[in-house]
Amino acid sequence: MVESQIERGLGTILLAQHDVNRIEDQPTAVRYKDDDGVVREHTFDFRAWYLSGKIVAFAAKASGQVARSGIRRTLSLICEQSLKGFAHEVVLVTQNQITDGRVWNASQVVRSRKMRNDEHCEQLRGFAAQFRGAISMADLISSFEVPAYGRNAMFCLIYDGYLVPIEPHERIQFTSLLAVNRN
Repeated sequence: MVESQIERGLGTILLAQHDVNRIEDQPTAVRYKDDDGVVREHTFDFRAWYLSGKIVAFAAKASGQVARSGIRRTLSLICEQSLKGFAHEVVLVTQNQITDGRVWNASQVVRSRKMRNDEHCEQLRGFAAQFRGAISMADLISSFEVPAYGRNAMFCLIYDGYLVPIEPHERIQFTSLLAVNRN
């Protein structure tokens, strides 16, 4: 996976997170001094504001580029010198976190939110509430005459945090297991 795919995937995943209320793509560069005292700039790939008030700056890098790029040291220097007022935390992500499955699932959440039908969501919520433990997507949406309505409602309820995929890094399909979040 190339860096641009990781960035695009990260953006999609952030859009699909219920607790993110603002995303900035390529925010203003942050200045820091490198180990030789030279002033440098680094542009993060995203900055995300969470409902909790926390601001996170994200750097995306292909795992094969992490060591040779020196990104970990760069981020460490930024955290030490110039993070205040910009973000509360820095996160480095690679394709190990931004898997094809997670990106696909996130894209389905984003798409489903655009077509949200609250009646269908409530129907699925009521049906899912009777189950303890994991249930397959196929069984979960079986209460719908039109399976696409159930599928759409399922992804909306994942966004809401009511349903949780058992294997979040894997693409959700009919045999995938989900559980009701009872917290």
